[in-house]
Amino acid sequence: LSLAQAIGYSIHVFNAFKHGLARTGQRRTALVHAVSETGWPLLFSALTTMSALCSFLFIPLRPIRWVGVTGACLVGVTYILVIILLPSLLSFGRDDMPPERQRSGVLACLDRLMEYLGTRVLNRPGLTMTVFGLLSVACILGIFRFEVSFDIRRTFGIGVPYVHRLDYIGHTQVGSLYSYGVALEFDQPGEAKNPEKLKKFDQFIAEIAALPLTKKTTSLVDIVKDMHQVLNNGDPAFHIIPDEREAVAQVLLLYENAGGSEAEKWVDYDYQRLRLMVEIDDYNSGEAVREMGLIQERGRELFPDAKVLLIGSIAQFTVMQDYVTWGQLKSFFVALIVIALLMSMVFGSPTIGLIAMIPNVAPALAVGGVMGFANIPLDMMTVTIIPMLLGLAVDDSIHFINHSQLEFERTGSYRESVRRVFGSVGTALLLTSLVLILCFSAYAASDAKVFVNMSYLVAAGILAALAADYFVTPVLLDRLRAFGPDKTERLAGNRPPDFSGADRAHPGAHFGMEREKI
Repeated sequence: LSLAQAIGYSIHVFNAFKHGLARTGQRRTALVHAVSETGWPLLFSALTTMSALCSFLFIPLRPIRWVGVTGACLVGVTYILVIILLPSLLSFGRDDMPPERQRSGVLACLDRLMEYLGTRVLNRPGLTMTVFGLLSVACILGIFRFEVSFDIRRTFGIGVPYVHRLDYIGHTQVGSLYSYGVALEFDQPGEAKNPEKLKKFDQFIAEIAALPLTKKTTSLVDIVKDMHQVLNNGDPAFHIIPDEREAVAQVLLLYENAGGSEAEKWVDYDYQRLRLMVEIDDYNSGEAVREMGLIQERGRELFPDAKVLLIGSIAQFTVMQDYVTWGQLKSFFVALIVIALLMSMVFGSPTIGLIAMIPNVAPALAVGGVMGFANIPLDMMTVTIIPMLLGLAVDDSIHFINHSQLEFERTGSYRESVRRVFGSVGTALLLTSLVLILCFSAYAASDAKVFVNMSYLVAAGILAALAADYFVTPVLLDRLRAFGPDKTERLAGNRPPDFSGADRAHPGAHFGMEREKI
C-alpha cells in the first residue's frame, strides 16, 4: 500500500511539474506550481486514506486494528516524503525550456483516449446512470451471497503444503480437521458421578453425534461404558452407564488404579465439570453457527442447573465471525461518514461532498459482488479490503473534482471544464490506478488463495472506482450544477438557485491555484 501510494502521489507531482516546466522553462516556478497544484489534493487524499484505515479500530480484533493504525501512519509518512523530498530532488537542474517531444506510442494513445472521453462523456448521461444503476443492483445481489468463513482450506487453499497435510489427515478415520468442546459446569462437586446426569449427558452426546458436521465424539461416558462392560465379562449388554452412583464411582476408581489417565481430560478433580470433544471433518460457517446454537439450547434444557460452555477453535471462529461481520459494517460506515465529512469540508459544499461519495461506493459494491458470485469468503484478510479501497478510491475523486472546479472557474462551462480535466489529469488518474493494481497484483503469485483473492479484489475495486470517476462523476457534477450555473445560463439570465454553496469561500476553492503567473 505504501509503495503504491508513493508512486501514485509522485505521478501527480511529476505531471504538474512537467506542465509547469513546459510553460515557463523555470524549474523553481514549475516546482512552486506543482506543489501548489497538487499539495492540497494529495494532503486530503492522504487524510481520507488514513481515515479509512483508522476505521479498522472498530473491528474488535487486535491484528486488524494493528494493520489499520500501522497503515495509516505509513500513508502519512509517505505523503510527507513525497511532498518534501520529491520537490527537493526535482529542484536540481538547469532552468531551460524543454524541447518539444513527441509522446510515445502508448502515452499518445492514452492522450487520444482521454480527449475522446472528455468530449463525449456528457453526451448520454441517462445511459451512463442507467448502466451504473444496473451494475450496482447486480453487485448488491452478489453481496447477499457471500459469507463469513474461517475455513483454512477456503482461506489459504489446498495448494499450501501445510493445509494439504491437514486436509489429508482430516479425511482419515482417525483424524479430523477441526474440533470444539462442550463443557458442563454443575453447581456442586461430585455431580459428574451422578448416574442420572451421566445418562442425560449420554443422550446429549447422541444428539450432537447426529448433527451433520459431527464426525466423532469423545468424553468420560465412553470410559464409564467400556469399564462397566469389562467388569461384566465383556458382555455388550453392559455397555451402558450403571444405575447406582456407587457403581459409577467404583468403575472410575478401578480405571484410575489401573493406570488410566484419559479421564483427566474429560472431568476435573472434583467431578464438577464434564467435557466433551466434538470432531468434524468439514466446515460450513452457517451450519456451524446453527449447530452451536442448537447445542447451547439443548444443553440448557437437559441441564438447567449447569452452565453450558462452548470451547475450542470452532467456537472461537463462531464468535470471530460475529466480530468480523459487524466490525466490517461499522468500519465501512464510519469510513464512509468520515470521508464524506472531509470531502464536504474540502470543497466547502455538502452537495459536492455527496457527489464525490456516490461513485466511490462503486468499489465497495464491486468487491462485494465479486466475492459473492466468486464464492470468496469474508475472512481476516478480505475484511480489510473494502474500507481500504474506499480511502484509495476517494483520491482520484479529489483530483478530478478539484481540477473540474478550477477549470469551471476559468471557463464557466461544465463541458469545457470536463474536457480540460480529462486532458490534464485523465492520464495521470489512469496511471495511478494501474500502479495500485500492479502493486497488489504481486500477491497473485502466492500459493495462498487469500493473497490471490486480495489481488483480484483490489483490481476489481480500483477499476470500478476509476470507471465511476470517468463516467459517473462528470454527469453528477453537470446535472446537479455542483459549481453553480453554466455560462450559457448566465448569458440567458436564467440563473437557478445555487444550493451547492459553490459561491462561498472554502479551502478546496484554491487547490493549486497558481494564478496566471504560470
